[in-house]
Amino acid sequence: MKEAEAKLSDLEERYQHLVEGTHGLICTHDLDGVILTINPSACELLEYESSEIIGRNLRDFIVPSRRQYFHIFLERIRLNAVDKGIMLLAARSGRELTFQYHNIKITQHVERPYVLGHAYDITELTELQEQLKQLTVTDDLTGLNNRRGFLTRANERMTLATRS
Repeated sequence: MKEAEAKLSDLEERYQHLVEGTHGLICTHDLDGVILTINPSACELLEYESSEIIGRNLRDFIVPSRRQYFHIFLERIRLNAVDKGIMLLAARSGRELTFQYHNIKITQHVERPYVLGHAYDITELTELQEQLKQLTVTDDLTGLNNRRGFLTRANERMTLATRS
């Protein structure tokens, strides 16, 4: 019995280090999106205390322009039991954070099914990609479109004109 208790204690300690020590987002939420648990790093990224997040719907933290699609996310996890993709969340300050997530629906050995989600903050990466994209289509000196930028925009306009 003592050996089993020691093993359980060791597992609990590892779990605590894993969840509390990660720099990403780890949370659980019910199948309606109500947040049940969240790790400290996620609270720090979102600029909230855990008590301000737990009990609220994940939809509340999605950037307003993407909230209309939240039901699709919930439906995919209900049907497929696994879902992954990109999610844009808004920090308290209004800063948009980009997360790459992977969620799984937990149904075994639980009273009520829930979603276990983990996500990586890829905000800096996406911002750098956007800056790099801008550098490829603009002139450093003038800030105007360079040849590549001109051809890209002209092609977009020609396609639009053809459709119209």
